[in-house]
Amino acid sequence: MLPSSPLVPLLQSQPIPSGAYTPFPSPIYPPASFAVLPTLPKPLPHILHLVASLPLLLNLLIRSQGLVQQEIDVKVKAGRQRLGAGPEHEVRRNTEAEVLTSDLGLGMVELLKEVAAHPAVDDAVRRDVEVREFGFWRKLVAAIK
Repeated sequence: MLPSSPLVPLLQSQPIPSGAYTPFPSPIYPPASFAVLPTLPKPLPHILHLVASLPLLLNLLIRSQGLVQQEIDVKVKAGRQRLGAGPEHEVRRNTEAEVLTSDLGLGMVELLKEVAAHPAVDDAVRRDVEVREFGFWRKLVAAIK
């Protein structure tokens, strides 16, 4: 349901059923902490209200960033307990390289690009997302060295 998806024009051309609107609140970005992930409303809004939806993209981005951070923290903790693991900064660098090049990390950077390119995004959010995308690439390059 990303705005760049080829299915978006097809879904947007369909009529919306009556009584199908469920409010979908936009989360605050950046969140105070990635430890508490945003929750989706119940019942979920109709698919036509979710197509190219900025609140949905922000929810997915926050969840993705939280999962990436949790994955890094868990793997660094496990890596530090191995014999001969080396210093923490070395274990963290290797772990970041592994996680950021995984599907989870690359999916997060795609969401960062989608949010930055969304026409309804606020300029402050766009700048923050672009800074985070730059930080992703900087971390990845530093970790691969």
